[in-house]
Amino acid sequence: MSRTYNFCPGPAALPDAVIYQAQAELPELGDCRASVMEISHRSAAFLNIYQQTDARLREVMNISDDYAVLFLAGGATGQAAAVPLNLTAHNQHAAYIISGHWSRRAAEEARRYCQVTIAGDSAAQQYTTLPTELTIPADTAYLHIAENETVHGVEYANLPTTTLPLVADLSSNIATRVINVNDYGLIYAGAQKNLGIAGVTLVIVRRELIHPQAQTPSVWDYQKQEKSTSMYNTPPTFQIYLMGLMLDWIKQQGGVAAMEKINSQKSRLLYDYLDSTDFYLTPVNSRHCRSRINIPFLLAEESLTADFLAGCAESGLLGLAGHKVVGGVRASLYNSMPLAGVAALVEYMRLFEQQRG
Repeated sequence: MSRTYNFCPGPAALPDAVIYQAQAELPELGDCRASVMEISHRSAAFLNIYQQTDARLREVMNISDDYAVLFLAGGATGQAAAVPLNLTAHNQHAAYIISGHWSRRAAEEARRYCQVTIAGDSAAQQYTTLPTELTIPADTAYLHIAENETVHGVEYANLPTTTLPLVADLSSNIATRVINVNDYGLIYAGAQKNLGIAGVTLVIVRRELIHPQAQTPSVWDYQKQEKSTSMYNTPPTFQIYLMGLMLDWIKQQGGVAAMEKINSQKSRLLYDYLDSTDFYLTPVNSRHCRSRINIPFLLAEESLTADFLAGCAESGLLGLAGHKVVGGVRASLYNSMPLAGVAALVEYMRLFEQQRG
């Protein structure tokens, strides 16, 4: 049975080369005579994997020594709690821009641990654009954004202007385009979209910003985790190993700059078709903030959606159902999705329109 084009929003597709390398190494890793899933996180073999993954990440993303890099469990949802527990003092404000489902969820979680100010909110526009007018109190520890909203399909092409440390959830667009890490105070990202599989969450944080609260749980304490090289508790070992394979694959493709080029081609191909027809509708008409990575769209005749998705599956195009919050269709074009997959989707969309339009 051949593999299909997998548009799942996360856990998402992996490159064939990464899957087959992991498959070949799964029973025995190198000279270990044991699987990577079995060896101790304190062993020399795993410490070598950890160090190589850390070094490759710093190389691929050009991360300076001013930043700690942590490999933690708990997902981006866990980091929505950990960020205020490490970056805010007692009764200090944190500012959140609400641009969709995940930034709203992050703000709701942060309210449990600090005073949250909503700096801007595009709910009135059904999250089809980004907030433009921001209000931020003076005593604010940081400004938080979800740089790419996977549910609603909006993405920051340019970061908001602020003198505050910028905290960004990059779970869905990390390593999909070149960024200057120095523009951020903290980046967090679940790996399961562009950097591997579910179970490990990447945190890149400027060391000078870390000030854990007294009640911060030890496993979320960035200082303790950095001092123990992300091993205050047993780390997600297999997931860190997979992230190392993904980073090697990204480098082999030409690095993040090459990822950015192909991701732009993929999204342009799909948007150009969506903009050429009335049979399909894209809710994000503000082109300056259209996501390159998660592209939601609707069928003008909503009753055809189920048939459309069934036909996609029969054609080897998987994972295209929209999020339950908005429905419709969503194509997730992460780094592992080849241009040929998007071309196949567009061709199916043309055929379906010809048959049903």
